[in-house]
Amino acid sequence: TPLDRYSDRNMRINRHQYCALKAMSAVLCCGPVADNVGLSSDGYLYKWLDNILDSQDKKVHQLGCEAVMLLLELNPDQSNLMYWAVDRCYTGSKRVAAGCFKAIANVFQNRDYQCDTVTLLNLILFKAADS
Repeated sequence: TPLDRYSDRNMRINRHQYCALKAMSAVLCCGPVADNVGLSSDGYLYKWLDNILDSQDKKVHQLGCEAVMLLLELNPDQSNLMYWAVDRCYTGSKRVAAGCFKAIANVFQNRDYQCDTVTLLNLILFKAADS
């Protein structure tokens, strides 16, 4: 992805690179993911999502939040995706953790989603103490 070329996440991407990221996100989030390997426990999509969520560019970070939210909404049968998002709330950088938590909160606010109640309550308590 365009973000993989930069080791410095503070560097802003240009308009064409942002449009490419937006197009990739649109294709990925247009329905259930057809390639289950990408969302398997060590799937390649998680690195891409980490890079987007960790971006210092607000537009790119917001795009990552929306992508995670849409992926969760459109792939409720992919438990690895929810496990990844919850895990990144604990283990990700500040921006990744905030983006994943925002996406999870939006998904649960908009619909009934299958998730372990204890896991969700622990995450809420952790984030409440974190703020």
